[in-house]
Amino acid sequence: MNYFGIYHSDYTQTGGGVCDAPCTTKGRMTLCAWDVASEGAALAMTRGSLRNRRALAQTLGLPGDAEPARVALAAWRKWGEEYPTHVEGPVMTCVMDAGEDVMVLSRDRMGEQPVFYAPRDGRVAFSDHPDSLLKSGWVEPVMDDDGLRELFGLGPARTPGRTYFRDIRMVEPGCALIIREGRQRLERYFEIADRPHEDDAAATVRRTRALLEQSVADIADLHPGVMLSGGLDSTALTALLSERREPLLSFSVDYQNNARDFRANAFRPEMDAPYTALAVQAFHTQHRVVTLDPQSLARGMRRAVSLRGFPGMADIDSSLMLFSEAIARVTRCVVSGECGDEVFGGYPWFRGEAPLEGFPWSGSLALRESLLRPELRARLKLGEYVRDVFEARRAAADPGPEYGARERRLRTMQKLCFEYFMTNLQERAVRMCEGAGVRVLTPLCDDRLVQYVYNVGDEVHGRAGEGPVSGGGGRPASGTAAQAQKKPLSQDMQPRIRGDRAPDGAEHGFGQGRADIRVGGPRSRAGAGGIRSEPRGNPVVRPTDGGAAAAGLPVADQPLGPGAPGYGSSVASGASVARGEGVATMPGLGISGLRR
Repeated sequence: MNYFGIYHSDYTQTGGGVCDAPCTTKGRMTLCAWDVASEGAALAMTRGSLRNRRALAQTLGLPGDAEPARVALAAWRKWGEEYPTHVEGPVMTCVMDAGEDVMVLSRDRMGEQPVFYAPRDGRVAFSDHPDSLLKSGWVEPVMDDDGLRELFGLGPARTPGRTYFRDIRMVEPGCALIIREGRQRLERYFEIADRPHEDDAAATVRRTRALLEQSVADIADLHPGVMLSGGLDSTALTALLSERREPLLSFSVDYQNNARDFRANAFRPEMDAPYTALAVQAFHTQHRVVTLDPQSLARGMRRAVSLRGFPGMADIDSSLMLFSEAIARVTRCVVSGECGDEVFGGYPWFRGEAPLEGFPWSGSLALRESLLRPELRARLKLGEYVRDVFEARRAAADPGPEYGARERRLRTMQKLCFEYFMTNLQERAVRMCEGAGVRVLTPLCDDRLVQYVYNVGDEVHGRAGEGPVSGGGGRPASGTAAQAQKKPLSQDMQPRIRGDRAPDGAEHGFGQGRADIRVGGPRSRAGAGGIRSEPRGNPVVRPTDGGAAAAGLPVADQPLGPGAPGYGSSVASGASVARGEGVATMPGLGISGLRR
């Protein structure tokens, strides 16, 4: 828990056990945070990355290196309640001013920073995690019928602003909670707007690439590693990052016996490893494969739920958590291609002409209902609740009849994805990575990029091979470079669940590093003498027995880097660089004729 605040209440407890950050109190205002500014009767704090900090500081007459909280407080002094409109980047802010009896609590434009709050008679407590609000004693852990409906009907996504707890809410992305003289209101200061798109296909590609380059440039100074799946999202980011830093650290995840157990589906028609190998070869990254096993991933799910604060995505959550723990032993900052499928329309539900009749990510309602007792099932009426919520949100997202039927459907679906599914995945990324000690960066969620791409018309999106991230269909495909679509990490594998934390003492010296780290244990492997167990505590570093080794990724006991045996070798699956598949040609990004 990174911050905790109380406004308009005599809160007598300290932040101990509620928040790790130091606490500052002024009268009936308390802020526990790492970045706090205090001036007169006002307190301010921020959490996240203030993208335009230097520009704002200059406008406000502050030094260029002024702390973000100080910038936020000065912005409040100049613009009052309108100051969030001047704040850019994945950052939440809070200003409390006893002199004016007002609090402004803002969430970033795309919802990368979680902000929970619990109002009570003109007072409010807030935090980045629901556990802080529960531990503080401010609210009770009560779920009402609507909370149960959200969990079983819509979960892991949630209706914007809702949580599963009756008395805990969330500030929606692009919104600010304002309390003045005891009266509370939510103000929206940013939203993705429907606008005319006047650029032709060539200009659209140029503009999209420029926005991608800008979002990557904004984070390049942090020297992050990159989660590399071989899909277009992460490969495009790897390409742009590799232009700014060499060698670039890259990481991919594989699963025990993945080559044997993999089953193709609409989301993941092919294995990641062949495409990861092509990207490693093309961009000369210092690459590490983290192999997860089923038993330890199952054990990790309880901790993953704790990190979220709510039931989430089961093994999909714990796989990212365990992957991140391995990454944390090498670097504390990593780039993810998260949100690419929402922004560029990579999911299967973006394609086709079928009418929108429900949230496509919240299927199997009958199976969900079967978990409930008959009397509870009858009371909750999940089908009615889900239908009513969907119809209301679809109507709000509909851009109107001035758009053609296909474009209207795509825009509606994309806004629903932004509101429901993308915020769920952002929550997952932040919780699992930060819980593992890694800061995650999601440049594809840059609001400037999202706003532009959202308005690119279907006549441009539909030109396969020419879009900003080319693929075909209604939107430029996000997925493998051969148009394979991706789900996050471990789903639809057999067995489904894999992984454990990286073992203590694992070495990550990339100059003489190993290509594969197997995490989990105790472990067993077949040998001449049958099965033998290996104790926990030491890294098991050897070629993967999943798809990575078969794909020609660097194998264990060999140095990493260009020229190493197996480094970027031919792909067993038959993917061909010569055909222009894989990462060899990405025309929409201007990435072709890649380094060999």
